[in-house]
Amino acid sequence: MGIYKQEIDKLKQVKQLRAKEQAEIEEYEAFKQMSFSESENLRKTNFNKWFKFSTREQTDLD
Repeated sequence: MGIYKQEIDKLKQVKQLRAKEQAEIEEYEAFKQMSFSESENLRKTNFNKWFKFSTREQTDLD
């Protein structure tokens, strides 16, 4: 029974990570749709966050 609980916990963790990643991707997609002045203001304050999404490769959580 313990193995099943561990597997269920792992699946829940993966589901949470995927949901968080999807929310971040949607936020980045919205950022790309902004006007230049809006995006420039965000770029100045959140450069590292946006840079991470523009350069990273897709990861497989399975």
